[in-house]
Amino acid sequence: MIPLRSHKYRGNSFCVSLTGNAVRGDEPFEVHFDTGSWPTCLPYGCLDKSKLTVLEKDVKDAWGKPADVVRGQLALKSTDGKTLYAVDDFVFYARKKPNGEDADCDRTSKWTAAIVGGLPGIGPVRKWPSLPYAIALKHSEPGKVGLGIVSDVQSGPSRDWASGKSYLQIGADPRITGNLHWRTDVPVHPERFSPGALPGFTITFRFPKTNDVAVPDIVVPDLSATIDTGAPELMLRLRRDDPHRSDVYKQFFADEGPGWRKGQGKADSLCLRGGVTVQIAFTDSKGETTRCEFLSIGDFNSPNPTKVMVGDWSGIFPWRIRPPEKPPGRINLGNTLYLFCPVYFWDITNKRVGLHDFM
Repeated sequence: MIPLRSHKYRGNSFCVSLTGNAVRGDEPFEVHFDTGSWPTCLPYGCLDKSKLTVLEKDVKDAWGKPADVVRGQLALKSTDGKTLYAVDDFVFYARKKPNGEDADCDRTSKWTAAIVGGLPGIGPVRKWPSLPYAIALKHSEPGKVGLGIVSDVQSGPSRDWASGKSYLQIGADPRITGNLHWRTDVPVHPERFSPGALPGFTITFRFPKTNDVAVPDIVVPDLSATIDTGAPELMLRLRRDDPHRSDVYKQFFADEGPGWRKGQGKADSLCLRGGVTVQIAFTDSKGETTRCEFLSIGDFNSPNPTKVMVGDWSGIFPWRIRPPEKPPGRINLGNTLYLFCPVYFWDITNKRVGLHDFM
């Protein structure tokens, strides 16, 4: 297992500690771990250029920033420090400043623009494998190729997200995968395992009474969830009539939220206020369902992941609608999952995705 939440400097919820001869410095470089994307992008200032091969100069990376495409050795270490998971010829972006100079190394800052894409598979544009996918292919046992996020879930009403631990699991260890709820109908590219979303979710909002009058639940079934550690809030659309803007429900939604919510995305969405009960239900391919509930926190400055944003049915939030890969019923479940679910696993060999019972 590779630690994801034991970082020294960062404020990001999930980070990996990169080593390998492409990385400069005597200590690992802590990089944001983003299961919502494939590419890896690192600042040139943290890289040893003598250990890199430049494949393309002066391109735009996946986030529209100036960069070079380079190849070099990147590696992750196991929790006990004894196992090195290295990929010698990994292809990634080396980021520059807008003026073409090397981007500064942000090794010790609280926040980092560096990203390791964590979605297992090969990206649709550049056709590069993500770093965890490349590691899984190289280092898993034959017939047990897989990746998982294993969390130290603290059960009970006072779950302490800030002190929790999570790990990246390499290989399909039956002690971890033997008791999971599996979806075998995960949409993947016909030539590669590259799951963007997991079907089988239902989200329910239960509201407190208003003037001692019950407010009807909102139930949204048949959802497919992206599990995106790079966008940690639960984000979804409800239904065509956008009930969050109606007189019945509008008191429970506010035009607040994190600073990155801006422009048209901000105009097309509202944030759930605190005190609303949110239920997440997942149904596996056998028809078995597991559920968890939480009270929305409403405080988007808190590290607790129980925050919810709702987009308009025809808007661009949480992303532009592009059927079939991004229909209106695709949601971002974010980091809320890891507060309640000990294991989320991508079984690459058998092309299925599973999760543990919610706790």
